[in-house]
Amino acid sequence: MEESVKYLVSWSGTNKMLINHTETRDDSGQCQSRSNPSLVYTGEKIERVTEVKLLGVQISDDLRWESHVNALYNKVSSRLHFLKVLKRSGVSPNDLLYFYTVVIRPTLEDARVVWNHNLTAKQSDKIESFQKRALRIIHDDQVIGMPYDSLPFISNIEPLHQRRAIAGKTFFARVCQESSCLNHLLPDKRDPDVISKMRHPTCYPIPY
Repeated sequence: MEESVKYLVSWSGTNKMLINHTETRDDSGQCQSRSNPSLVYTGEKIERVTEVKLLGVQISDDLRWESHVNALYNKVSSRLHFLKVLKRSGVSPNDLLYFYTVVIRPTLEDARVVWNHNLTAKQSDKIESFQKRALRIIHDDQVIGMPYDSLPFISNIEPLHQRRAIAGKTFFARVCQESSCLNHLLPDKRDPDVISKMRHPTCYPIPY
């Protein structure tokens, strides 16, 4: 970690950028003993934390997404309240659905390719429940007793887990292009002879 900090400082200097140590956090709690000395930058200790918010994503030191899903819950709950207010004000179902897709759903999908792959089934269901609640508010009496699987269909929208899966595949396809700035992060492709003998072949080895 100390070597990484030195590299970061060197890179920042070369690119004429300054690091604000008061805004820098050490989120390596699961990797380091709590008794290990803190990282130091320009003589100042970097605060060690168990989770940090980065560009709207709540990242925990155990790389699980419970905190992020809980943060989504708090954000979306207030927006669902606005949806109810609009419903009581007589806004049409089409306009309510538009409000949901441009104001509420983007909150549930922000940086989804980062965290979707490691969601538990329970966390995925919790995120899906927001859309379920929103669609029941929008359609009200029309959907009493109707299973959730039918709600996206009558609203002409996809389930959130399906949208995340498609977004992940699209993003990975872009990374696979040599022109992508992330392409160099991919491992070497598997031997074609090995792939031909596999029941479910993948071009790249799946990291643990």
